[in-house]
Amino acid sequence: ATPLMTKWFHAWHASQPSRFGGKYSIERMLALEDYNRKASVPRVVLVLIRLPLVVFFIVICQEAVPLQRPNEGWKANYGFWVRAGCAGVAASYAVTSQIGLWLNVRPLSVKQSVAYHVYSGSAFVVVGVAVAAVSVFPVPFFMLAVSPPSALVLGVGLRVVLGTEEWERMFSLRRNLRQFSKIIVLSGVMYAGYPVYQLLFTKVNHTPYELPVLLVLPI
Repeated sequence: ATPLMTKWFHAWHASQPSRFGGKYSIERMLALEDYNRKASVPRVVLVLIRLPLVVFFIVICQEAVPLQRPNEGWKANYGFWVRAGCAGVAASYAVTSQIGLWLNVRPLSVKQSVAYHVYSGSAFVVVGVAVAAVSVFPVPFFMLAVSPPSALVLGVGLRVVLGTEEWERMFSLRRNLRQFSKIIVLSGVMYAGYPVYQLLFTKVNHTPYELPVLLVLPI
């Protein structure tokens, strides 16, 4: 392989989330064996279905909220803002469910998690309303448009919830922080990539290029 292809392969391999936690070790294998021996079947089942159930619940809550006509403006479209709040809760849940794993900080208590989720949902609505008020409604690529300011607001909320000691400890773990940053960047790439892919697929629909574009999706 050429040096350029080798560099590209290593860069692609390093970007995979499965690599962020480090390589397998004897300690991890022993811990997995111990977990298999001690954990009950109901506990394992609950662990497996917990995350999908949360996602299903949020999606159902979003879809249950009726939408108003877009031409009525952002002030009349309360249903859209309720859905935006649900998206903010989902974003904060994604952060809180992974921050302990990747950054090795203490998990948030139930009260802290609820407070942060409510704060995040409200922040998404406030940021979205501000963007819609100064631009147009519906906001094109809404999640992509509000992500940069929302990320700043969510970071401030996380700083308040974690406290000074845990916040400073988190930033002292530079390697873990870089790995977690890659996770966040990859999520942002998904926000930007899927609209582009959707546009491309719409353009090539019912053409000879439809199958090649479809095969790009797993990548």
